[in-house]
Amino acid sequence: MRGLILLAACCFECLAIAAQATTPAPVEIAAEAERVPVWKALRIVAPIDQQLTPDQASELAAGSGAITVDRPDRILGRGTRPYWAWFSLYNPASSEQLRLLSIETTTQFDMRLFARDDTGAWRRITSVAEAAAGRFGGGTHHPVWTLHLPPQKAVELLLRIEGPAIVRFPVFVEDPVSFAERERSMNILIGMALGGCLFIIIYAVSLRRYLDDTLVLLFIYMIIADVAGALWLSGFLGEMFPALPESVLSPIGFAAYASLFGCGCLHARAYLDCAAWTPKTDYLLKRLGWSWLSLAPWFAMAFPVAARIILVWGGAAVAAILVAVSAMAAQRKVRFSRFIAAAWLAYLIGGSFFLIARVVDNPLMWSSSTFVLGQATAVAILFGFAMSQRLMQQRDALVATRQEAVMQHKAAAALMRERSLLFAATNHDLRQPLLGVNLFADLLKSAATPAQREEHARKLDLALREVDDLLIGIQQLAAVHEAAHQPAMETVKLDDLLAPVIEEYRRRSEYKRITIRYVPSRISVTTHVPYFQRIVRNVLSNAVRYTEQGDRILVGCRQGGGLRLVIADSGHGMTEEQTRRAFDAFQRFDAGKSLPDGFGLGLFSTGSLANALGLEVNLKSRTGYGTEFSIALSLSGGP
Repeated sequence: MRGLILLAACCFECLAIAAQATTPAPVEIAAEAERVPVWKALRIVAPIDQQLTPDQASELAAGSGAITVDRPDRILGRGTRPYWAWFSLYNPASSEQLRLLSIETTTQFDMRLFARDDTGAWRRITSVAEAAAGRFGGGTHHPVWTLHLPPQKAVELLLRIEGPAIVRFPVFVEDPVSFAERERSMNILIGMALGGCLFIIIYAVSLRRYLDDTLVLLFIYMIIADVAGALWLSGFLGEMFPALPESVLSPIGFAAYASLFGCGCLHARAYLDCAAWTPKTDYLLKRLGWSWLSLAPWFAMAFPVAARIILVWGGAAVAAILVAVSAMAAQRKVRFSRFIAAAWLAYLIGGSFFLIARVVDNPLMWSSSTFVLGQATAVAILFGFAMSQRLMQQRDALVATRQEAVMQHKAAAALMRERSLLFAATNHDLRQPLLGVNLFADLLKSAATPAQREEHARKLDLALREVDDLLIGIQQLAAVHEAAHQPAMETVKLDDLLAPVIEEYRRRSEYKRITIRYVPSRISVTTHVPYFQRIVRNVLSNAVRYTEQGDRILVGCRQGGGLRLVIADSGHGMTEEQTRRAFDAFQRFDAGKSLPDGFGLGLFSTGSLANALGLEVNLKSRTGYGTEFSIALSLSGGP
């Protein structure tokens, strides 16, 4: 009796299994359909035995242990063991259809597609990337296979996925034309993003030869690493290099992101100068940065599954740390580009989105190429703006430094020209008064009458005074042109400055019977006494030299338009051209004389000394009507 019961139970069990193992209906591919979802009809198994054949896997998929998915991005686990998905496609048309089967996921090491032929054997279908392995850019950014669907017939297919990345089955059958259009649109977008990044990199490299800044190199490397990592994660790296398997591309992409995070830490500590205001944070960033650069790439090759977990969690942690450090720097008023903080904030948001998707199985298309490329492009643009700001600051500093250097060089060259001209002309012009001294000394010896001796003695005294004036002028000019020279200022009454000079030049001008009229003043000024008196002497000497016998010179203060000291004569006057050149060195306007008076240094010395004292000297002259000099004064006290 018990045997009959066991036999009946076995029969019922077999019937139940047979009912469950009924082959599901194939997915119908209409001729006019551009994109047909297949993931709904998948029967997925993940056996422990990794050495299953397609026949064994198809048998398991037909059994009760097979699972289905309710949406294309349902995460089933990691591909540490192979996942098999069985499905069937039916072509209702009367002619063969050319279709593409795509699985919109990237970064898996091994994806294979098998089709059952008419003999019942499973044969592997070559992917588009494998067919274009020898052609640059001939791949696709996610796995794609070409299908030839026979008319009014069902085709059984078996998809195998294995690798360290998470396993999903967003499987679609697509029309080749619409697929190519979508690929072209994506390639245009990635081309625009790469073009912008490339422009920023070329701009930075073009200025690198002028800017000695290692942070610019880190900026460039971070942009390159960001773009390279995004190209890997979105699948475009595989599209450009279809000959490289994912087992080679993954370490490249991981190394790019590890370099980005490592260089980001090192860049932040240098850019924000963390050592100056937070030594502990500086030490943390230094250790963290070198750890990413030195250990992460090797870890990726040795432990690919764990490395991907570290990439997501560690990248989000690094982004959070850098955002926090940026906030600390902003709170302490440290000057830095806000674009840097925005870039790391974008990475923090993206990393958090990845973590949420893995923890709670986020139904959004978090790993789509659009999201990854959008985030990478935004970060690259923010890095580019930050680097451009840095380059602009460095360029402005460089331009300012070079302009200052050019100005200093021009000033030094002008000073050397002035000194060379001064010493050359001094060597030449000293010969005239010294020759006059010798001449008048000989005439004084041979003078026959007292009147002749007095006249020769007076002329000898004038020649010696000219030599003395020249030597004093040279000494003061040399002092004024010293870069470190600062004249000692003191407050004195203006009359105490002018009265001795006026009296001196009254005696000097007696032989020409020139009247010097002086109006005393009780005001006080702050100035350098020897320099100011030398300015007045030079102007008075010039006035005496070019004023005819019997004329007069006026000296006094004038209030109109500000307090000014005015020295006016009724002499020859100057033309407009002579007025423009009056303050240049060695300008003499008495070329008609066989032995000209002076050396053309008086007004040049006046201008140099006035500049040293911060005074403004104005000149008005008219041929035949005389010349007027006015010196602006700075009051230090009342009358």
